[in-house]
Amino acid sequence: MLKFRHPDNINMEVLIKKCLTTLLVLQSVSVCNTHNAVGGHSKIPRNPRQMLQKLAVSYNLPEQIHVSFGNQTNNIIVMWSSSSSEKSFVEYGNNPNKISRVVARSTELKEHSENAKKFIHRAELVNLIAGSHYTYRIISGASEAKSKAFSVNIPRDDPAEPHTLLVVADMGLLSKSLPYVTQEALNNRYDAFFHVGDIAYNLDFQGGSYGDQFMNKIQKFTSMLPYVTVPGDHEKSYKFYHYRHRFSSPGVSWPMKEKELWYSIDIGLAHIIGLNTEAIQAGTKFQAEQLDWLKRDLIQANLNREASPWIIVMGHRPLYCSKSINKMDCDDDYSKTRQALEDLFFEHGVDLYISGHKHCYERSFPVYKSHAFQMNTVNPKAPIYVIIGTMGFSYLFHEQKSHPKWLAATFTETGKELFGRLTIINSTHLTWSAHVATNNKKVDEMYIVQHRHGSFGKPGDLAIDILKQKVVVTEEVHAGSQSAPSTMDAFYDPVNRNWMVTIGIFSFSFLVFLFVRYFKIRCFSLS
Repeated sequence: MLKFRHPDNINMEVLIKKCLTTLLVLQSVSVCNTHNAVGGHSKIPRNPRQMLQKLAVSYNLPEQIHVSFGNQTNNIIVMWSSSSSEKSFVEYGNNPNKISRVVARSTELKEHSENAKKFIHRAELVNLIAGSHYTYRIISGASEAKSKAFSVNIPRDDPAEPHTLLVVADMGLLSKSLPYVTQEALNNRYDAFFHVGDIAYNLDFQGGSYGDQFMNKIQKFTSMLPYVTVPGDHEKSYKFYHYRHRFSSPGVSWPMKEKELWYSIDIGLAHIIGLNTEAIQAGTKFQAEQLDWLKRDLIQANLNREASPWIIVMGHRPLYCSKSINKMDCDDDYSKTRQALEDLFFEHGVDLYISGHKHCYERSFPVYKSHAFQMNTVNPKAPIYVIIGTMGFSYLFHEQKSHPKWLAATFTETGKELFGRLTIINSTHLTWSAHVATNNKKVDEMYIVQHRHGSFGKPGDLAIDILKQKVVVTEEVHAGSQSAPSTMDAFYDPVNRNWMVTIGIFSFSFLVFLFVRYFKIRCFSLS
């Protein structure tokens, strides 16, 4: 059997054509020799053209297949990799008697990709019917190399129907729970899969082979469930080269430009925003461009709040986190990410921010300027922050070394990787839960009830004083109506809380002292 080496400096298409010509000549010689030989047997294949055609098909087979969203959820992007630049197509339809075909665009990986599949292809399926089930397959050019048939469900556009997202961060080749996450993603519960940065660890490692291996490992679900990403610090190498070519973000040109690594898309009743927090950390010229875009997008989102009342932002780096052995930006009083984003989130009423980067699980109370505005999530008066970075445990474990007053829930049990489940139930109710990937055990759950979507107020230190005044008025109203103030109206100030705890402990100790003293006197009098 013929074996081919595949060094980078050889064009495999040319090589196959040369081999075909050689085999045709050898076949002619073989036929002559066979006529002259008595009982002889030719070792040259009788049909070399068929053999080479099979080889070409195998060589061009698509791999690393994944789907994502275009500028809206009924536009689906199909992407894959191959060793050939041949013109490729996607056939698709929701009816076997009505199949459409769309031509794919292609680009070549040229930098830091010596061991990767060289060509990446992208096709867009537009104006699909919301709530429908579509089947598609990929056909690679003249060789007719075909993938198997895949299916994808288009999210419903009925606001009365819940929409559910699966969320992970910091997931790579060494993450032990990949098979379990794959199975979870395939249970038809989800409308999309969000990977909040740090993909594969790293896409460019070993000449791109790590990226190829990871994308092949997750193809089982990414070929069927929209796989939406944001970049993390492990994607920033070579100006995000591999990330910009391997993925496509909603409403962004492809291959993506470094100044376009942010986006927004409406999914059901939620306006989802994806950010590149690395631009903020590096303080590049793209930081100002991203923040200008974000402000405009949030203003527009608030004008559209009746249709999409929830605003959810995803970015790799957290704004808040507890302290650990490794110093991080999110535990710094002068966090770059927090300084750049927190006021915008507060002013424009961002409901939830989901991040990774720190390899642990943490969830905050509604918080602004390091003040927890309340101890629950009923009509939150500030954004809520979640870190879901536990898929990175195999790379580095961030042990928790502090417990800030704004911290509502945490999980740092090493070895137990988590995924998040976000469900937008309706315009006023949203749920978030964190689960151990290997057994689906729920380790945290949060219900957000918000009847007053919109700005939390004018940002700045004055916002905290204004809220305190509102709480005082609320308590007076409750006192006048002879009913206790609701916990949702309680302002949580770490300093005041410490005094309250101190007074409570002192009062309890004094009562114990009086009781013991009384008991001793009573016993003495009886004796």
